[in-house]
Amino acid sequence: MSLVNFAVTSPDRDTIPLQGIEEAAGSFGITPTNPVFTVDMSVVTDTRTTYNTLHEMYSKMGGRQIFKFLKTGHERNWSMDWSPVDTSMIRYITENGNTAGTAAGTVDKSLSFWNTMNRGNGSMTLTAYHILRKGSKGDSITVTTTSRGLVECSADMISRDIPAMTTSSPLGTGTQVTPTTLSPWAHNTGGTSKVTIGGTVYPFKRAAFSVSNNLDQGDIDGSDYIEWLEPMDKEVTFEVDLVIGKAVSLDTSIETFADLASASIVLNSTGPKTATFTAPIVCTGFTADRSAKPKGAEVYTFQFKAADVSVTA
Repeated sequence: MSLVNFAVTSPDRDTIPLQGIEEAAGSFGITPTNPVFTVDMSVVTDTRTTYNTLHEMYSKMGGRQIFKFLKTGHERNWSMDWSPVDTSMIRYITENGNTAGTAAGTVDKSLSFWNTMNRGNGSMTLTAYHILRKGSKGDSITVTTTSRGLVECSADMISRDIPAMTTSSPLGTGTQVTPTTLSPWAHNTGGTSKVTIGGTVYPFKRAAFSVSNNLDQGDIDGSDYIEWLEPMDKEVTFEVDLVIGKAVSLDTSIETFADLASASIVLNSTGPKTATFTAPIVCTGFTADRSAKPKGAEVYTFQFKAADVSVTA
């Protein structure tokens, strides 16, 4: 093939930004017909997808070479990063569902994600290809806010299937979500009283919390695909780089490893949008980095575990 006929893809390849829709109860991994997308992820800065095809290697006795590769299934894991303008996607990973497993906007719901990108077809033209991520849930998420920068989210996702991209649109007579024009949250959108631990507001450099749902990837005999994604033990951790010197009360609690009654991190003062941690909250340790060199305010890093966390809708 001549290089002259090589169609270079556009720098702006995504023609329809990433967006999601809840899948109906009992329809795990099935994108609704004529979907009306409601989850705007146009602020996503990157995605990373891992395609694993599972095989068993079969060898015959006495043979040195592999006789057959037998496909036994596949795994579709991916991750995405974004600076939020709302908490909708965060809550799909952080919020507990109900006993029926049907609570909207929570970990109960699997999602179908869709985006479209331009790809060269070898004829000096670009063609729109559609990507679906079906039966998707968040295995874990980390949300970070710092004294100079944007609020950042990083989520690890698992999908039942991510089929090969196609030129056929899944939209039908459905509706795309309207991409946001809002500014992503930054360090100064949360106000000055962002971190509260044990009822005391503390100045800080960085705060981050993580939720792991430890999703059970349900596989059954006879299927190449996982048949469910159900949350198991929920693990909640957070850490804060605190500027020391405001009060001794926190130091005392930490050094005696006492349980704390409350803690919260404000992500955006409008609303406000807050991550509120549920007791018992225990400090698992702290790092005090000191030296003889001249320095300004001391910053200690404290690590915590909490029974739970909930993020404001």
